[in-house]
Amino acid sequence: MSRSPTTRTSTPSRAAASSGGVGTNLGPIKAAFEKFDYDGAEELLEQSVNDLLTAGDPERIAKPLAELLHWRGMIADELDDPADAETWFAASHRLDPERPIDRETTPPRVRRVIERARTAELPDGRIAIELVELSDEDVRIAVDGGPPARLGGPLAVAAGYHLVVVTGPKKSPFAKLVRVGPNRTVELAVELSPESEVARARRARDAVVAARDDQARLKKARPLAKITGARKLLVIEGEEELTVRVFDLDARTVSAPMSLREASRTAVLADLLGVDAGFRRDRDPAWYERWYVWVGVAALAGGGYATYELVSREPTTIRGF
Repeated sequence: MSRSPTTRTSTPSRAAASSGGVGTNLGPIKAAFEKFDYDGAEELLEQSVNDLLTAGDPERIAKPLAELLHWRGMIADELDDPADAETWFAASHRLDPERPIDRETTPPRVRRVIERARTAELPDGRIAIELVELSDEDVRIAVDGGPPARLGGPLAVAAGYHLVVVTGPKKSPFAKLVRVGPNRTVELAVELSPESEVARARRARDAVVAARDDQARLKKARPLAKITGARKLLVIEGEEELTVRVFDLDARTVSAPMSLREASRTAVLADLLGVDAGFRRDRDPAWYERWYVWVGVAALAGGGYATYELVSREPTTIRGF
């Protein structure tokens, strides 16, 4: 019996965070795959998928989920189950149609399976959603990373796996990977739980991002500070030329912009924030530091200080100290 590698909390790359994208740590999964430990790889994948669906930002889980499902397909192919492999590859493609095929790491035989999965015409199916104690007017449904829309009856989809995300005002989101059989209807009961700390923090983040100017952002950041305990926000802005500024909620000031390259130096960052430079990573991250909560760069902690990460569209990243 193969031995599964230890499950570890995932953190995305700095590049993914800087671009506002979403990262997944595939290192342990790939390591298990390369050792032919497919049971271990599947266990890690299942945990990563569950974490993503349970605590991920509902607007940003489609692409990382596509990456994880791609590896489910890779494992199925290695286990000589081409039909299952095609099902996973097709689902991955639906979630991220622009995802390229890595020709260096994907053998020609597997590439043919992926291409077949992407172009195959699948039988139709449907997802019938029953809202439990929820108003149709307030709830929005998104399928496979598409735009949220009102529920107008059963959803027509191709046979296979689909990501269903349901959101409502001041409610925690519902996300589920649903398998639909050919010419079948899957009935899905959806009940949204009260808004969690994570959901409230994300809503506060969006309010900060949407503010019209810096002073308005400082004001909008108060609920965020209350939730996380952070008194300073490290804001990374821009697309190609990234800059960093610090929003100090106590002093009600905004620092001058600094290049991300310069600010990434530990001593410079510590001076910018007015904290001890002795950052270290010697403990398990708390809920507000996990990548699937904020979808940002890896968290740091030490000397009594903790970082809070919030990724958004504009500015790219907000981190609180």
